[in-house]
Amino acid sequence: MIKVIIRGAYGEENFGDDLLLDVIDYWTQNVFIDAKIYVGTKKNNYFKKKYPNFIEISKLDALTKKCDYFILGGGTQFFDYKNDRISKKKLSRFDTLINTKPKIVFMYFLRKVFPIQSKKIALGLGIGPFDTDNYKTFIPEQLKDFSKVYLRDSYSAEICNELSISNRLAADLCFSSDFKKRYPFEHDRIDSPKRKIGIVLRSWNHDEKGDLINLKMFNWIQENSDLEIEIFIFAKTEDIKVTKKMSQLNVKINVWEPKISDFNTYLESLSLMDVIITSRYHAAVFGAIFKIPTICLGIDPKLKHLVDQVDAFTYIEAKEDFSRIQQYILETFEDYNGIQERIKMSTQTLSNLADNMLIDAGLFINNFKDK
Repeated sequence: MIKVIIRGAYGEENFGDDLLLDVIDYWTQNVFIDAKIYVGTKKNNYFKKKYPNFIEISKLDALTKKCDYFILGGGTQFFDYKNDRISKKKLSRFDTLINTKPKIVFMYFLRKVFPIQSKKIALGLGIGPFDTDNYKTFIPEQLKDFSKVYLRDSYSAEICNELSISNRLAADLCFSSDFKKRYPFEHDRIDSPKRKIGIVLRSWNHDEKGDLINLKMFNWIQENSDLEIEIFIFAKTEDIKVTKKMSQLNVKINVWEPKISDFNTYLESLSLMDVIITSRYHAAVFGAIFKIPTICLGIDPKLKHLVDQVDAFTYIEAKEDFSRIQQYILETFEDYNGIQERIKMSTQTLSNLADNMLIDAGLFINNFKDK
């Protein structure tokens, strides 16, 4: 029986990453008819309920277990920030593993010397940003054995081209038709004096921009009580700091809780918004798919690159005056249907890129299965 391993930022209660695996689940059901599919995930209490077709293993096991196909499943996998508190946490976890599970650590380094001879594919991969030059050696080392590297954005493609890594520009997995089949939502603007504004914020431990954006949005919400505002929290544990801050406001907070929430209901709630304001990448992706005018807040280059791809989206740097938000909302409602049409045209291009990626990857896999 064919053995497949999928690895990504799964099991961390992050709505965007959880949905990426959901799309891959749908895709694998057509590509791997008879296979054991393992997923490297952080230990959690919701994986088996959400993904009954997959076998749960640890992220470290996913790098050491033998398989026929290894799939790096979407999202931002590689980045590097100076003085990054997250990296220090990971280092301390690795120290713990050496003491508690030395066999797994030994196997990890053994695979570095004697890698598993599997076919490796990266689907909708995001790379960067990088604050140091370490990526120039790290990224080629990580991707050297991959047969196919499909990238979700031009920023990632620029890095791979710089490093002479063979790649194909595609799009985020959620732009695929598979996603739309499962979640066929499109925003239908209801003529109401109340304008519904969905705000998706995040805690950001890499630099000072996150705190600055969240403070400015806190003040902006207070100043715009005439709007019907709903705050969406995509990662309950990771975003605890921003959740506590926004709880001081008299607005609805919709938290993704994978143990009890379901994808359909949460996405439908987001699709009801007239405008989305976000510092999270996947909220902007959903805005594009649902034809919702979206403002991206400058926390990460990947948001700027998405704005460049989606007509009628706008981007605001953390240091800018956030009064620009009101201007964008006013201009949006002057020609709402026209803006939705522009978003739809841009999204169709991204959807084609995502579909072609999944088709090409499926053909590649089937060609090897037939040999």
